[in-house]
Amino acid sequence: MISFVNLKDYAGNIITGVSDVTYQGNVDIAIRLTATPTVLTGISNTAGGYNQAGFNVSFTHGFVDDDGNAWSACITTGAISCPLGSGFANGSNLASLDKTVSPGTAVALTRTPAQFSVGQNRLVIYVENVSKNRKGVNSWPIFRDDSAPASAV
Repeated sequence: MISFVNLKDYAGNIITGVSDVTYQGNVDIAIRLTATPTVLTGISNTAGGYNQAGFNVSFTHGFVDDDGNAWSACITTGAISCPLGSGFANGSNLASLDKTVSPGTAVALTRTPAQFSVGQNRLVIYVENVSKNRKGVNSWPIFRDDSAPASAV
């Protein structure tokens, strides 16, 4: 809240009756994973190391005021960018799992190791609510290393 004491108009008249203005700025939508694989940061097609048959995560968001939330999930080589509709998975009308009345469900995302580039990758999730002027993005680094584990004796 911002208080204006002795606020005057252009003619020098003191404005009475309204001296406090409440301002609420845009707040980003928090996005979090609700389920992760044993190793979140790495994946591989090679036995040993990060070897996993699949990469499975689930996510939700923290915006409980409206269910009109569109989302996209992308795999990038490092950029934190995932415009709506451009992901390997996209959706709309996503209610938050955090709502006390009529909560939504977490979104499950599945990828195979072959769907990641060798080297640095990033899982990026973007959520936007156009009617409430809210948006959020979160990301997690994932490294794909197909090198066989080396051992020294």
